[in-house]
Amino acid sequence: MVDNGGQSAPKGRGVSLPGQPTEEAIAEVGSEAGKSLVRGLSRLGSAYVTKREAKAEAVRLAIDTDAKIKADTALANARREQELADFDHWATLERRAQRFRVEMARDQINLEAIERRALEYTEADPKNTNAREVDEDWLFRFADFAQKVSDRDVQSLWARALSSAAIEGSTRLSAAALQTLGLFDREIAASFQKFVATASAIGFVPYTPDGEADPQQIDLATLSDLGLIQEYFSELPYEYEDFALKQGYELRIKPPISQRGLTKRGYDIATAVFTQTEDLSLSEEHEQKYFQHALSWLMLSHLLITISPKLNETEPPLQIGLTNKSASNANAHRPDWQSEVGARLSPRLVKLLVWAEKIYDIQIANQNDIAPPTMPPRPRGQ
Repeated sequence: MVDNGGQSAPKGRGVSLPGQPTEEAIAEVGSEAGKSLVRGLSRLGSAYVTKREAKAEAVRLAIDTDAKIKADTALANARREQELADFDHWATLERRAQRFRVEMARDQINLEAIERRALEYTEADPKNTNAREVDEDWLFRFADFAQKVSDRDVQSLWARALSSAAIEGSTRLSAAALQTLGLFDREIAASFQKFVATASAIGFVPYTPDGEADPQQIDLATLSDLGLIQEYFSELPYEYEDFALKQGYELRIKPPISQRGLTKRGYDIATAVFTQTEDLSLSEEHEQKYFQHALSWLMLSHLLITISPKLNETEPPLQIGLTNKSASNANAHRPDWQSEVGARLSPRLVKLLVWAEKIYDIQIANQNDIAPPTMPPRPRGQ
């Protein structure tokens, strides 16, 4: 996986690849999905090597043919000029052949590293008893893209995608998704992982207020260009484990709330290459910053935002209302919400409200005996 917080990707355990007899390779894996993956890689190994050898032979024939044409043409030219031309020509062809040999060796090393790690991921997956045969055409398409990946972190994504394809019920990436994954480098992979972790924790990635940068420096423009993320619209409430954000004033026509989330292709890639426990963590600092961005964005289009803490059944319910500060009530006395209800709230909600009280008015209402938080008068025309 992409390096997150200094944690390194899992080291290989040395699972053999299908360069040996298929029966021996299968004997080294225990799961049905792993055996399915070995069978697929065995077919890929022989067929793909044949394909590469045919390509190399085609290059050699092209070189020979081109040399013969040059030789025939040379008969009509001065011998010394032809000798110089032949020397330059053959030197160029030799450099081309050398480059092709180096490229083939590098591609094979990359592909074998991804295959080996995919087998390790498959063997460790708790769902590996549900095997799915890997389509040969899909494997060829996968190999064409994966063999170009040298970065270890990005190779982990490809290994996850290959492992996922061998397990029934897991995501098998489409041709379009494989092509998009083929455009990932280390920086894009890191940005995508951060975006997915944020969306998983908060439900979406809030827009950044003017004058501020994204808390994690996510390259949102590139992710959008690759078709991985999109803007969409939704309505409140947002439900979380410890509280809910709600719209405090019911309009007949509710203003849509613009957010950022994954596209279908982005979602498919995310489910194929990330695991919830290992890869998608969001620090408390970044989580708070995104909640602050979400509140700031919501307050631009809503006169009142209500936060409903999720308390124990034995505790009386309460509402926390947030409104924009105004000149008329700037000096008004406000009760100390921390001493009143702070002990009943989750630590992260308390931290969010400590930030919010510097910008917004906070009102507390116990729903059993107090009216809901008051809303300031609506401006004319709304």
